Amino acid sequence: MQKTEDDIEDRFRTIGSRRAVEGVGRHQFVWALMLTRDHLWRFLEQECFADNIVALHGEQELRRMLNQFFDRAIYYGILGI
Repeated sequence: MQKTEDDIEDRFRTIGSRRAVEGVGRHQFVWALMLTRDHLWRFLEQECFADNIVALHGEQELRRMLNQFFDRAIYYGILGI
């Protein structure tokens, strides 16, 4: 939540570079991040959300933030490959 754009860029460019050296393809890298996001979201849905309108608003905001983070992770990771 408190990571800056630069933090995310540095981290995922580094991860992308490492994965490229390991022979991981771009498609595999992106798929792994997408699966991670989906598994994290399913876990959060099962464990964290109450059934009321306030929780629904929070859920939508969290989903937006989670997607934004993973979009950036994928983008910067690909730049590192």
